[in-house]
Amino acid sequence: MPRPNWLDGLYCRFLHASSKTGRIRTRRPVKRRRPSLNRQLDCLEDRVLLAAVTDDGTTLTIELAANESMSVVANDTSYTFTSNQTFQNGGVSDAADFNGFNTTELTFLDLSQYTTVEIIDAGSGTSVSFEDSGENAYQHHFNITLNDGPQNTALFFTGSSTFNDSHLSANVDSGIELDDASLLTNDGGIDFVANENGTTSGQFAGIRARNSDVHTTGSGDIMWNGTGGNVGGGNHGVFLLVGSTI
Repeated sequence: MPRPNWLDGLYCRFLHASSKTGRIRTRRPVKRRRPSLNRQLDCLEDRVLLAAVTDDGTTLTIELAANESMSVVANDTSYTFTSNQTFQNGGVSDAADFNGFNTTELTFLDLSQYTTVEIIDAGSGTSVSFEDSGENAYQHHFNITLNDGPQNTALFFTGSSTFNDSHLSANVDSGIELDDASLLTNDGGIDFVANENGTTSGQFAGIRARNSDVHTTGSGDIMWNGTGGNVGGGNHGVFLLVGSTI
C-alpha cells in the first residue's frame, strides 16, 4: 500500500535532521517577554552625565564629569559657561545668581557673589577652553585643577582673556595650549603647571603657544612649568612657536 504524501514529507524531514545532528530534539515554543518600558527609561537616565556646580563661602566650584569639555567667556557683567554635558545645581547659596541649570549653557549673573572660581574634574578626559572675551575682563581668581587623566590638551586659550588683578592658576596632568591668544594680567599673575611629574603618556608639549601674546603690565608674575609627553617627537616642556611673546 503506497505511503500517503504527508508521510513522505515527514520521512524526508526526519532524514535531514538525522544527517545533521544524529538526533531529533523538540522544544516548546519560548514566549519572550517584551522589555519593560520603565526599565528602558531607567537605563537611559543612568547614562545622563552632569557637571556639578557648588559653592563654599566665596568660592564657586564647577566639577567636570568624565569626558566633559567646557568653554568660558567673560561678558560685560556676567560669565558664560558652555559644556557638552548638563550643568546641575549641586547646592549653590542662591540659584538666582545663575541662569541655565539643567542645560548645557550656564550664565553666572551676580559676579559680586564670589571672589574665586574653581574648576576641577571628577573623571578622565576633561578639558577647559577660554574663548575670546574681547575687551571684557575676568573679575575673579581662577584656579583650574584637572588631574584625573584629562585630554592631551587639557587647557586651551584662544582670542583675548584679560585677568587684570585676578590670579590665574592651572595645574593639569597633560598639556596647555594657546593658539592666536592674548593673555593679559596686571597684578594678578599667571601660574601654569603641565604634566609636572612627566607621567602622562602621549605626544604633546607641556605648554605650547602659537602666535600668542602673554604679558603682565604690573607686579603679577608669569610662571610656566611644563613637561611634554613620552610618545613620538615634539614633546617640549615649554614650546613657543613663531609669533609668540611673553
